[in-house]
Amino acid sequence: MTEADILATTYYHTADVYRPSKTNSNSVFNTFEDEQVYKSLQCAISFNGGSNSGESDTYQAINYNALLFARPEIRILAGDKITANVLGVTYEFLAGEGVIYQSHIEVPMIRKDRA
Repeated sequence: MTEADILATTYYHTADVYRPSKTNSNSVFNTFEDEQVYKSLQCAISFNGGSNSGESDTYQAINYNALLFARPEIRILAGDKITANVLGVTYEFLAGEGVIYQSHIEVPMIRKDRA
């Protein structure tokens, strides 16, 4: 087994990855639709402590970074939208620029939402 194979045995989460794709439109303006590039991608998601900045009685901001780990041959681009299933809970992220290692990739992600 390679290092990538060994690490892949620890990927208990899944993710769908969407990428903006230019549509063939007769419009003067460019139009884009999200195209699914990976479905149920085996991965691991690591969360940081989260953010509580900007919270008030009426508004609770959800704003934090996370990391996605996957096999090194997976290509996730900055700007890709990621919908992750982490132990039955769904999260939506925006991907940053990932780093490729021989054994895996690490893709920084940001989650922004409000409660």
